[in-house]
Amino acid sequence: MLTGHDHAWQEWREAMASPRMHHAWILAGQQGIGKGSFAREAAAQLVAEPGVPQPAIAAHPDIHLLDHLPDNDDEAKKRDEGLPYKVKRNISVDQIRRMQLRLNTRPTLGSRRVIIIDPADDMEKGAVNALLKSLEEPPVGTYFLLVAHRPGRLLPTIRSRCRSLRFAPLADAAVDAILRKDAPEANAETRAAAVAAAQGSPGVALGFVGVATVVGLFAWIVLRAFGIAKEAIENERYFAALLAQGLGVWIGVQGTNNIGVNMGLLPTKGLTLPLLSFGGSGILANCIGMAILLRIDFENRRLQKGLPV
Repeated sequence: MLTGHDHAWQEWREAMASPRMHHAWILAGQQGIGKGSFAREAAAQLVAEPGVPQPAIAAHPDIHLLDHLPDNDDEAKKRDEGLPYKVKRNISVDQIRRMQLRLNTRPTLGSRRVIIIDPADDMEKGAVNALLKSLEEPPVGTYFLLVAHRPGRLLPTIRSRCRSLRFAPLADAAVDAILRKDAPEANAETRAAAVAAAQGSPGVALGFVGVATVVGLFAWIVLRAFGIAKEAIENERYFAALLAQGLGVWIGVQGTNNIGVNMGLLPTKGLTLPLLSFGGSGILANCIGMAILLRIDFENRRLQKGLPV
């Protein structure tokens, strides 16, 4: 269950218990606060039928999620491979129209279906106009949950047809509890910094911990590579030392490149340098580089013990 937002849950459950529940909702609040997770859990509660087994939310035939699609075919392949990928800037009118085709059929497992648009304030103009038609004449048993980071960007005609459910920032203690649960690897100092940066947003806090962990890992690898090079020099293995130093520099540049791209600080195009791409080849090259470093370190340790290599 989603941590916090007790008031929002209370209002939602009271609405579900009422004889005529409103068909469209705007879930409004700052980004990363948990609105998307709330929408998915609320949708699961809404479509559940007594005595009918319910599949996972992502595979539920009566819960339809519209969000940002991959930017192109190459990005779609990255998504399918479980890699980070770039998404389109907007939710398109074609996505809305494909959703509307589903509305011509009955729900699969029960009497209700839920359409989640996350985030609704990123719909392009044509998509907003197309959605308005469905909000004006919703099919029986169809409910819309519009996740909005900036609800003011939605057209007044959209807002007037929706009931608003506002989400306040979480207390620092609640954010810290989420970090303890979802990021147990974070120490007290990292959690405190993440909570301070989050301003009540668990998503921002978790992102902060993730970035700090990745940056720390890359920094440790680079420093360890130069430590291995120093040990190789002490053993008079100068080629191995130069190789370890070169790998340290290369891994550092690779990490800076990938982190910069994912944080939006560097362009996603124009950085296809040899061995620096963020794809399968880059991962393979990193694994080979790490294997070479481990081999040099292994040989250093054997020489320090007076053993042959």
